[in-house]
Amino acid sequence: MSRTPPVAPDPDAGPVFDPPLGHDEWRESRDRMTALGERCLGPERAQRLVRSEVLLTHRPSKAPSPPARWRGTRLGGGPRLAPGTPWPSAEGRPLDLLAVVDCAELAEVGSREALPDDGWLNFFYDSVADPADHAFPTPDDPVLDAAPERGWRVLYAGADVGELAPPEGAVVHPERPVRRTYTLPWTGVEEFALGDDTEGHIADLYEEWEAIDAPLMPSVYPLQEGTPVHLLGGWPLGLQGPVLEAPEWRLLLQLDTDEALGWSWGDAGRLYFGITERDLAARDFGRVWVTGQSH
Repeated sequence: MSRTPPVAPDPDAGPVFDPPLGHDEWRESRDRMTALGERCLGPERAQRLVRSEVLLTHRPSKAPSPPARWRGTRLGGGPRLAPGTPWPSAEGRPLDLLAVVDCAELAEVGSREALPDDGWLNFFYDSVADPADHAFPTPDDPVLDAAPERGWRVLYAGADVGELAPPEGAVVHPERPVRRTYTLPWTGVEEFALGDDTEGHIADLYEEWEAIDAPLMPSVYPLQEGTPVHLLGGWPLGLQGPVLEAPEWRLLLQLDTDEALGWSWGDAGRLYFGITERDLAARDFGRVWVTGQSH
């Protein structure tokens, strides 16, 4: 199904949609649509297939410096890590810090992405080698045990954090605070081999959503042409077909090519940080995998 619903904007940031959904309306619609998903697909399949992402859009570079309350989820800048944490590296090069996610921000609005309720996720990547050229492995592939050696790291830090000065040779991208835009559920376009009669149940689910007048729209975010599509959780938007390969994979973060941040992944491509359901439940971010797609 190639449709995704509208969204509720971060109240501190101003609307992305006109008119925007209010947070109460968003929660009510999300919960109702999720319940219908469980009824049509069953709880286990709904937990895997009915997902919603957070669209991250940053302020323009000409905007004034953000106040302190903006210093949560952001792209670029410096990490939020416990004092004494070593800066991750690969092949002798310090990795780039691409994004920091404030998990408490998501918990405050009732996110269902199964992330920690607080703390920080720091996303590092080797932008020089750009190693994201391998598809996601099967969830039980032992290659995941060696994921930290492949040129990326996702480091989780709890409440005791501070800014960490970058080491010599580290590339520091411009810091961009983000506007978080919360979407309503949909079932993605990953084309898994779901078996049984799941496809028929998904079709029934969309009919149910339409019957309650759930505000569905085509799977195109209403952004100006050329605006990078950075996503947190939910379903990825692939450029060359499916991304996740199996329903056991969860998207952590999609990062688009972004001129303002100096990011260019392949040929105007995207990076996809993913984690298996099992590893996410265990908070084992050392087994995150990264792949990329280009035009």
